[in-house]
Amino acid sequence: MRIARFTVSVALWLAALPANAHLLWQGSELGMTPVQIQQLFPGAQPPGIQGSLYGGAKELLAVPDVEIAGNTFVASFFFKDNGLTQVMLKLTGEETTDGMERAYVSLYGAFRAKYCDEELTTMNTAFMRTMTTEWLPEGRRVILRYFECRDCISDLSIVYQVRLPSREELNNH
Repeated sequence: MRIARFTVSVALWLAALPANAHLLWQGSELGMTPVQIQQLFPGAQPPGIQGSLYGGAKELLAVPDVEIAGNTFVASFFFKDNGLTQVMLKLTGEETTDGMERAYVSLYGAFRAKYCDEELTTMNTAFMRTMTTEWLPEGRRVILRYFECRDCISDLSIVYQVRLPSREELNNH
């Protein structure tokens, strides 16, 4: 019963958001079809190796060579039930940890100027280091994530998702 009530509350909350709240990245919107994304991004093609997300969303399209703050990314579009659910940009061409850290710092500065307040999480262990910064502009989640570990490939990504409501927002609605 609690799950059903929560699902209904989330659906009502999403329906009440302003029209631009479903915007993800560069004009892409939650629920767009692969055809609509290809119309918006004519360079979008199926990826060489298809990625997937927890929950079943599949990477059906990707746009190479996206430039953000002087860094080059591949933009990946994830779909579930033929509707866009998430856009993820992964840094390309930067092989060194120092280079990825510099990219994180430049992106952090650019995003902080654009979105203002953020939440920063860092985690360091003997074999792993992560830095995650999250902004919540206009019903979206924008996540800047850097991951490095010993004996594995480092990663820098930007994720655009629709922000789900907090329990407080659901209770006040």
